[in-house]
Parts: sequence; C-alpha cells; structure tokens
Amino acid sequence: MVYNPAEPRGKGGKWSGFPLIHKNDLSTPDARRSPEVSKAVFLAHAKRGAARLALHRGQATEPTAMSGPAWDKIIDHSYKVTREPWGGATIDAHTGQEVRPDADAYALTIRPSGSKPIRVAPDASPADFRKAMEQAKSEYHDIFSQPGSHIGVFHDADTKTVDIDPVLVTSSLDDVHDIGAFTHAVGGAYHFKSGDGYWPPHVKG
Repeated sequence: MVYNPAEPRGKGGKWSGFPLIHKNDLSTPDARRSPEVSKAVFLAHAKRGAARLALHRGQATEPTAMSGPAWDKIIDHSYKVTREPWGGATIDAHTGQEVRPDADAYALTIRPSGSKPIRVAPDASPADFRKAMEQAKSEYHDIFSQPGSHIGVFHDADTKTVDIDPVLVTSSLDDVHDIGAFTHAVGGAYHFKSGDGYWPPHVKG
C-alpha cells in the first residue's frame, strides 16, 4: 500500500489505511522517548517521513556490497557476531562498512508498514543463515538500494530469533520521528553511542 497523506482519514483510527501509533502499540511500556502528540501533529510527522523516503527512492542505486565476495563477507561476519545473545551488526548495503558501536547515529527499520523482519533461529546452520540473508536481500532489494540503507542483523534473546532487517542509519532524531511515524516503526530506533532506544511519536488517547 502506498500512503497518500492527502487522502481523508479512514476508519479504525487510520489515516488513509496508515495506522496511527498509540502508547500501547510501542514495543515497550517504558518508551519514554516517544513524544505524545495530537493526530494532526502525528500526520505531519508521517507526511515528512513519506516525503523523505520518496526522495530516497528517487536516489536509489544498486547495493553493490550485497553481491560477490563483499556479500559473502557480510554473511560470514553477521553469522559470527550473532552467535551470542544481543549480538549484531549494521552494515552499509553500498559500501560494506559496519557502523561503529560509538557512532552518534540511529538505526531505524524502513520495512513497509505491517511487514515483519526476516527471522532465523539462533542455532541455525551456516547454510540456513545464508538462506535467510539471501531472502532478505531479495525481498528488500529496492529498500537496500536507497541511500543510507543498511542491513541490520540482530540476535534478540527475548524472542530467541536472529532478525534481519533493512534499516536506515541517520544522525537525525527528526528522521526517527518522521520516518518512524510513516513506517509504523513501533520497535523504535537504536542509538549506537548511548545504547538507548528512541521511538516515533504516539497519539494521545
């Protein structure tokens, strides 16, 4: 579904089929870094997020790090770092460079609203892990082609899964609020330097 912010609000608390975010939608009840806003302000955030991602789509180029020896290296490294709970890596789809753990930047999923990450068991074989990485590469190729896109791989000890996601790495908290509102990123964004989570805004009530 392509969100058109110019369309009127639909039923069930949605704007043009795009779901609003309420406090209880967020991934943790302690999402204190999620601003509480009115519906009108939330829609303004979503409009800006939609425009930002549309701009990214217009600047897409082939994610060259996701092919050949560079891709093999990404898969091998991602497999290695996700053997331990909470281990992970965030790697630029174009350059193959991993984001430094002390970077003053945020990682935010840019999967389409309503979609789920590609998941594999933490004890998956190297072959099964590669299969999941290839699935993510194929399914989200267009997203990985956009500037700023990274492949995020993370061992979530709570869900007992390794999640593989297309993510945007940005230095702007405004991007977290705007793009997160548009994509319904209720899992929030990870700030590398502090290790803290930041969430898109939620609607009062």
